[in-house]
Amino acid sequence: MMRKIIIIQLLCLPFVAMADHLEVRRSAGIYAEPDRHSELIEMIRPDDFDYLIILHPLQEDLENGYYNVRLRQGVGDGWVYRSRVRQFRDGEGSYVPYKRSLYGSGWRDADRDCQNTRAEVLIRDDDDGNVTFATSRNCRVTRGTWLDPFTGDTYTIAGDLDIDHMVPLKNAHESGGWSWSSARKRDYANNMNNDFHLLSVDDSQNQSKGERGPNEYLPPDNTFHCEYVQIWLDIKFEWGLRIPDTEMTAIDGVLNQC
Repeated sequence: MMRKIIIIQLLCLPFVAMADHLEVRRSAGIYAEPDRHSELIEMIRPDDFDYLIILHPLQEDLENGYYNVRLRQGVGDGWVYRSRVRQFRDGEGSYVPYKRSLYGSGWRDADRDCQNTRAEVLIRDDDDGNVTFATSRNCRVTRGTWLDPFTGDTYTIAGDLDIDHMVPLKNAHESGGWSWSSARKRDYANNMNNDFHLLSVDDSQNQSKGERGPNEYLPPDNTFHCEYVQIWLDIKFEWGLRIPDTEMTAIDGVLNQC
């Protein structure tokens, strides 16, 4: 099961990720006022999350030792005490340049049933639920029926499709994934805990997209644009990845038309 991540944003900012951030790795009370004797809005306990990310500006915004925050889930505005967080500055640590091999040598077969992540995504996305395999072992998918959300076209030959990381590996890496453990990188590359992290799409479109964000690439089928940028946001928030201003400006432009 994917770890639950609760994302918090300071009230004074638009909903974009900043380079600096705070992480809470233990119980944290969210209070109505910058005072632990005020109303407790929410107590986030260790069994509710693995870590908590608080987005905040370059300058510390503290009152009485508390950060002013907004809960993404709509619980409400509140304050969290600074001792509950660890502060990370932009560029902290040793940046590791992107290489595909950091995220595994290729698609993995986690359950060792001979169907790797590519095969399992193709089977999941098949519209008819009746794919054809290369051999009787049912390992490699060759044919089926897939509606590509990027183009709006239907494909029947698996070789015409790529499995797209909605937030590409290099983009994720440069948005903060470089600091992940090797296991977390591999989990990101092969994540199937939802039906949108990886998608079966036209191979030429996947290559055209490359590592680019919504500010540089949107699918040719404009009816998918609203869902595309919302998925992009969901993945970045879920995995605690930064959203550069250029990406957020493009996303806002799309969402304003939805």
